[in-house]
Amino acid sequence: MTQLAGTGALIRLVLRRDRLILPLWIVLVTAFFAGTASSFATAYPTLQAQQDFIDNVVSNPAVVALIGPVLDPGVGGLTAWRIGTVGSVVVGLIAILAVVRHTRTEEVEGRQELARAAVVGRSAHLTAVLAVVGAGMLVMAALTGLALAAQGLPASGAFALALALAAVGWVFAGVAALAAEICSTNRAASGVSVAVLALAVVVRMGADVGAGAGPTAWLAWLTPTGWLQQVLPFSEQRWWVFLLFLIVTAALVGAAYAVRDRRDIRAGLLADRLGPAHAGPGLSSVFALTWRQNRGLLLAVVIGYGLLGLLMGSAAPGVAQAGAQLGPFLARLGVANGAEALVILLIYVFAEVLAAYAIMVTLRPRSDETGGLAFVLLATPTSRTRWALSQFVIVVLGTAAAMLVRGVTIGLTYGLATGDLAGQLPAAVGSALAKLPAVWVVAGVAALLFGLVPRLSVALSWAVFVIVLALEIGWEFGSVPDAVFAASPFSYVFPLSGQASLSAVLGLTLVAAVLGAGGLLALRRRDIG
Repeated sequence: MTQLAGTGALIRLVLRRDRLILPLWIVLVTAFFAGTASSFATAYPTLQAQQDFIDNVVSNPAVVALIGPVLDPGVGGLTAWRIGTVGSVVVGLIAILAVVRHTRTEEVEGRQELARAAVVGRSAHLTAVLAVVGAGMLVMAALTGLALAAQGLPASGAFALALALAAVGWVFAGVAALAAEICSTNRAASGVSVAVLALAVVVRMGADVGAGAGPTAWLAWLTPTGWLQQVLPFSEQRWWVFLLFLIVTAALVGAAYAVRDRRDIRAGLLADRLGPAHAGPGLSSVFALTWRQNRGLLLAVVIGYGLLGLLMGSAAPGVAQAGAQLGPFLARLGVANGAEALVILLIYVFAEVLAAYAIMVTLRPRSDETGGLAFVLLATPTSRTRWALSQFVIVVLGTAAAMLVRGVTIGLTYGLATGDLAGQLPAAVGSALAKLPAVWVVAGVAALLFGLVPRLSVALSWAVFVIVLALEIGWEFGSVPDAVFAASPFSYVFPLSGQASLSAVLGLTLVAAVLGAGGLLALRRRDIG
């Protein structure tokens, strides 16, 4: 029997299991990218309007560091600029979640060992998963390229951008494959992979601090998100950059296969460390256990938000005159001062990003359920309500800590730079905390889905996240009407004046509580497993 025996059958199995998830994320991601191009075409219909916007953005170091520089003129270049980082994160997360789910999770839960009792080679599972994820990225690229070209963008540039996004997905599929072989648990594999994705984005931001032309510009060549920019899809079209994607992907996948040949089934390259025979006081309750499971990721998120707050707050004063020049992109904030508008916008954007963390933590009980850990925990006096509620408490407190640190750091650095610490610090903290209920609503939706439709909860929760991002970007540029944007909880805390109304904050908090309670009630009434 060869190492790849049974690969075809496993590919069909993966496709069957993902027959709903796979088409859903392909359609949503394609619609998100195509909708961004349509938004720019609507908001900036003339070449002069597009060039004015590009000139002002390039002169705005904080926006460039956050999103990246505009390297190509026209609607195509603006589209590549706006979806470059966001698109990289979205396709990277999709690739990571899919690969870890079908490799390390399957192994931990024993299903992979059961399948290998048949005529299945040692490398068949990994090969099947990578084949499906890689092909899915190609389908997404083809549909995205067609959708962009249908809107009048150059076909070669449209497909170059779409293929670059797919290539980013390939790289992080390789990262997840290697992490799944090194780590012994699915949570550790996912955490390591997401940390690498976050590091890639931070390195790209460091490269673009000088508007893509400063002394740190060379850092763009160290990260897949930087390579996406260097393709220059709507100008030079550097097709040779794709060699970097292919080489790194091949190296990561090759390393994953090499590690797989050197470890035991169900074990990772890094062996689990044995703990003490008896649990200490810190593990005396389900809440303490949940905190121990989530503290590493939470600490990373809080530290990351703090560092980004320091960076963005100190850079904001350099764009004090940009507010009146950026057209609808910042004019809809209703703030005259460009630097203050940028601070408010940054707080809002990172609140949306924090919703991804909230979804991940809210859905962790689902992985415990499918992995059999929930049965062990619920065999004790711990109730279902306490089990799930412990995760929800971490979501509420964790997101609050991240946004508080974000508000304090950005308000502190911006206040010191402008000499108005007494005014800017409380304003930034208040603006940051006012966004929390919107994050909690997204988490509440995930909790409700976990209670009602556990098998579809992961796919539908991430679909909600993508839809929220798409609605916000479309509304920014006028292609999504107010009535449609109102479907997003973030529409009620959009920073028209820096602060959300008290009624909006209380209303969203109530909605989040009702959604969470509904999820708990549904969990109590359904079967576990």
